[in-house]
Amino acid sequence: MRGALAIYILTLAVSTGTLGACPDVPLSVFAKDVASAHASSALGSLDKKYPGLGPLQVFIEHSIGEGDDGTPIFVTGVSSFRALAELLQSRQTDGRPAPKSRPLRKCSNGICSYDFFTGINHGSLYLKELRYNDYVKCLQVEVIWFLDGD
Repeated sequence: MRGALAIYILTLAVSTGTLGACPDVPLSVFAKDVASAHASSALGSLDKKYPGLGPLQVFIEHSIGEGDDGTPIFVTGVSSFRALAELLQSRQTDGRPAPKSRPLRKCSNGICSYDFFTGINHGSLYLKELRYNDYVKCLQVEVIWFLDGD
């Protein structure tokens, strides 16, 4: 019985180290960090600051209604912020769409939204929303939503 308990405790300790600890910051700070990292093309740096938040689901909405393949929203999943940064960079042509962020509007009811009252610019990719699970003790990001200014 003691051997089984020791193995359980060891497994728990190793998995906690692998998955990372819960971020000890308010949700609004996390949302601002993601916006800032996106605007400065440094999303990959968030893996170190917020370990264990992957995998991430990504939505890229087209502002004019549909993308090259005829769908209004591109949906995919990535394993980390670094993989997200690589995905966004692979979708660029001549630096477009350029990453942009707007001020954080609010975080409430599982959604952090950004202020778009001033409109958008063409050739820009905006961070639109972060959807999170607020029913768990630790931050769990469900969707990172972008708006492509086409």
